[in-house]
Amino acid sequence: MKSIVSGLFLTAAVGAMGLAQGSTYDWGVHNSPGAEISGNIIAGAFTDDIKFSVGSGFDMTAAVAVANNNGAVMQLDNGSFGLFSNPDGIIGNGDDVQVGGWWNFDGTTGAIQRFASISAGNYYYEVSGVGTGVGGMGLYVLTSTVNAVPEPDSYAMLFAGLAMLGALARRRKQH
Repeated sequence: MKSIVSGLFLTAAVGAMGLAQGSTYDWGVHNSPGAEISGNIIAGAFTDDIKFSVGSGFDMTAAVAVANNNGAVMQLDNGSFGLFSNPDGIIGNGDDVQVGGWWNFDGTTGAIQRFASISAGNYYYEVSGVGTGVGGMGLYVLTSTVNAVPEPDSYAMLFAGLAMLGALARRRKQH
């Protein structure tokens, strides 16, 4: 078993050595509270795009980029990621707008968490870096989390309840 795993790893490393690569992944629609996770074993320089949509009534609240540097085996240097709005769902046709800044990560920074509050629509992450481990290999993981946005009725009920508590407190104070 160990020789099969080693052989697969060696085949992947040799096949990808020195090649710049880029892939596009599609997470689909974030339409329930929870996280989407994407990880990629890369070799050499790379730029990946990870597309997704945020459904109506949900808000994306966090993104985490992690470089898992396992010694010299899976090293990632100069890692960075950015979040872009993408109104028509087509990456790179001129209507993409960056949301926030570029956030850096590598083996010395571990995980970096950034917050961006966004509403319903099409978006994508652009993740780039250089695999510098054995055979130019590296690894990153990107996680995106969405939460339900409170409905206006929820706020109305909250304020009505606070008003009632205020009225009761005032009435007790007067008596």
